Amino acid sequence: MRIFGARIISRGRTMSDNATLTQLHELRLPAMANSFREQLELRSADGGSIASLSFEERFALIVESEWLDRRNKRTERLIRQAAFRLTAAIEDIDYHGKKGITKSEVLRLSLGGYIKKHANIFLSGPTGVGYVKPSIM
Repeated sequence: MRIFGARIISRGRTMSDNATLTQLHELRLPAMANSFREQLELRSADGGSIASLSFEERFALIVESEWLDRRNKRTERLIRQAAFRLTAAIEDIDYHGKKGITKSEVLRLSLGGYIKKHANIFLSGPTGVGYVKPSIM
């Protein structure tokens, strides 16, 4: 075993792998640590699929895992802080017996393409009767 600066290089991979996992946790990168651990388990269990990826591809998977985890946690935190009185989901909308907006229109709007185009949504219809006509301007 040789020591270069603060890095320990050993002949056995398990010591450096465990040290890497510990360092990732100390750096507060738990999703990266979990993704790295999963890659280690796949490497030892199957020996082929993950090993066939280049270093850059494996590293990209690990970084993407951390990025997604942080983005999801941020979204959850913002929803909690918004303190909505009611919880709602697009999947819970009842389209049966209502005129106006269709399921495909709602799903198209839920993708947020109008936001990227800087367009406005205008919903028209009588109040309280459940009839809505959406227009994107």
